[in-house]
Order: sequence, then structure tokens, then C-alpha cells
Amino acid sequence: MYRHLAPAKLEMLRRQLIAKGYPVYWPELSDLVREEANFTCCICGRRSTSDTVTDHKDGKPWNCNWDNLRVVCRGYNTGGSCSPGKPFKCLGCGQPIRHRGYCLACNAERKEASQ
Repeated sequence: MYRHLAPAKLEMLRRQLIAKGYPVYWPELSDLVREEANFTCCICGRRSTSDTVTDHKDGKPWNCNWDNLRVVCRGYNTGGSCSPGKPFKCLGCGQPIRHRGYCLACNAERKEASQ
């Protein structure tokens, strides 16, 4: 996604990302994460080199722990759904659900664990 950019464009993008809280090495890390996942969305299973992005599970761009990063469809990353007509997958157990996030069982487990 980033490695094909001209050096001047990459440097401009890097400055914009740093201003938003991303680490200086984000373009390279993002490419690596997407390659490791074979450019496949962890939510719907769709494979695309152009429509998948690296997402932070906790929404914090500075938290680049490997366990916090995942590959999702561009639409999902911007608050929509992955593929129209395809159900979401529960982030806990992977079962199909109608909304983004966790199924009722996993949500109840998470609430119990946090108390």
C-alpha cells in the first residue's frame, strides 16, 4: 500500500500520520501486517490488496503491539461494514452476527471478566 509511493509523497504522508499519533515506522509496519495476513480481512475473510487496511483493535494509533493490529476491509475501518450482505463476525468467537463487535455471549463474558 505504501511502498509504491514516490519518496516525496511517502514523506508527506509520514508527517501527516505522525501528527495523528502514528509512529514514524507506521507505513512499513502496516505493509508488513497486511502481508502477514495475506491481505485478508479478519472480519469477513475477503482478500484484497487494495481494499484492506491495518486497524488498531483499541483505536489508539500509537499502540502498535502486534496483538493490537489486524487487517480489515477499508469500509469496516471507516465505520461501515465489510461487504454488503455479509454478516459481521464476533470479535470474540468468530460467529456470524448482525452488528459490529461482540455477540451476546462474548459480551457477557467480557463484562464478567472486567468486574
